[in-house]
Amino acid sequence: MVENGKSNKNRLGVRRMVDVPLREVSGICLRRGRNGRMFLIAVGDRVAMLPKHDSQIEAVCADGLGRVLLLQETPPRVELIDLEALKVVASIDLTVEGRGEIARSWSDPKGSRGEGTVLLPGGHLLVAKEKKPAAFIEFGPSHARSRGLVRGGALADGERWPIKKGHHRFVALAIGQNLRRLQ
Repeated sequence: MVENGKSNKNRLGVRRMVDVPLREVSGICLRRGRNGRMFLIAVGDRVAMLPKHDSQIEAVCADGLGRVLLLQETPPRVELIDLEALKVVASIDLTVEGRGEIARSWSDPKGSRGEGTVLLPGGHLLVAKEKKPAAFIEFGPSHARSRGLVRGGALADGERWPIKKGHHRFVALAIGQNLRRLQ
């Protein structure tokens, strides 16, 4: 692209437009099918195929097998879904223990919880908490140690996110609250 006589290689351009049948898009991710084909998945929290007391899907991500993880703000949990088998593989309640500011905000029924998520190796999750206060929270089994996230430390391309089938409870293993705006 050329703008005002200057080349702008970093500018985004529209290549194709598609209609997303959602009133509001809360999250998007890429999912690779078993045949290697890429799909764009979008989720919204305005209308859900869940009971009213069980909504607020805020984010989506996929592992290397093409299974999809949905992050739900209220109640705070994630569900790992095998789209090909059309079944829930694992349901995980997300808990922040203690009496600190983040724990109080997380347990407040009207509080802000997860708004985005990243699959981490070892079956851990990194969740972005939006506000009051904003934070990154690493979740995992209560007996686990924080692994953190370093450059290149997310779940590797094509890798299965390791979790056993069934219901789980993950706790906050680490909280990063001093978030700076990205430049």
